Amino acid sequence: MVSSNWPVFVLFTYTTSAVEIVFTNQPARFPTPNPTVVIRRTIGLKKDEYTLDKKSVSKADIMSLLESAGFSRTNPYYIVPQGRVSIQSCVLMSFPDGK
Repeated sequence: MVSSNWPVFVLFTYTTSAVEIVFTNQPARFPTPNPTVVIRRTIGLKKDEYTLDKKSVSKADIMSLLESAGFSRTNPYYIVPQGRVSIQSCVLMSFPDGK
């Protein structure tokens, strides 16, 4: 029996995580007739899964799609890799002139 004076700890174990980005396709920057483009990455224990508008695609397909819309791998201002966001970055995005 657990005394009511002791805290109860609950451990949750997650096996997957996901991130989803929804782009408005106005003007038609992405090569699709859809008004929105939904990209989702699901990170699992053994492999990652990418979907484009709820259809399974490869990472190369996603990168190609983003590059066709004008996003560049070499331009660091478009997509920030996971773990690279800092308070300074957030402040600079809030105040583009640095003030």
